[in-house]
Amino acid sequence: MGQIELTAGRYRSLRLGAIAGNLTDLLDRAEANEVSYLAFADMLVEHERQTREAKRIDLYRRQAGFPSDKRLEGFDCRHQTTITKRQVNALLDFAFLDNRDNSSARRGWARSVRKKERRKQGHPKSLSWALLKSLENKNLTPKQIATLQELVADQSATSDAWVIKEKLRWIQKAPTPRAVRWRITNYLKIMKSAVMEKPLLRPVGKALATLERRADAVVRRWISGLTNARLEGMNGLFQAARTRARGYRNEANFISMIYLIGSPVGRLFDKAKST
Repeated sequence: MGQIELTAGRYRSLRLGAIAGNLTDLLDRAEANEVSYLAFADMLVEHERQTREAKRIDLYRRQAGFPSDKRLEGFDCRHQTTITKRQVNALLDFAFLDNRDNSSARRGWARSVRKKERRKQGHPKSLSWALLKSLENKNLTPKQIATLQELVADQSATSDAWVIKEKLRWIQKAPTPRAVRWRITNYLKIMKSAVMEKPLLRPVGKALATLERRADAVVRRWISGLTNARLEGMNGLFQAARTRARGYRNEANFISMIYLIGSPVGRLFDKAKST
């Protein structure tokens, strides 16, 4: 038995199978690059870590029961006429995440202002839930409607923040990119002047500055037709799971829960019950 095989066996006895299986290649790479002893030791550990991480992710993916592993490289545009190859390639830089406003960020405007203003004055009951709603929502309870009406009549900083957040829906309803540009310009002109003299509305001012800086990306959403709504919906489920559990002991447990939530486990149970 040669020295390499003997050393590889010792690595296997320590459950370092990735190093043992690729020891020859790792030695050749170290000799070719003339790395130091410390760098070679780090190379071995990093190779083992990356291999274990890849296996762990693959295991979670198989346990989640996803139908198949789909990648953008294998997307066939010939059978999907609603999107072009250029639009698919545009996904690779993840610019679509900035192409439309983040609904959870919108709620954060009013929530931040509410928390600051609550230290100085009282607020109506159920206000924290009402700030997440819109007057156009047909599922509002009478109590929530009364709270929103009281909020609008209150003329407080929280009321202003909520109104500014709701007026973003006017931009979302624009029919064309040109109309979006016009609405963003006029929206910023009016709303920036409204928050200028109110210190409590500083979080809203920062959000308006972000919208002004990202205006071109927002307009591109009407051109590309892409949106991050599905990602935001999934992220909401993941964050709710973390809140219910009051945190997780380590990232691996949280990742396992994410795969469980994103997997079709519920549909599989329903299918099993029906058969």
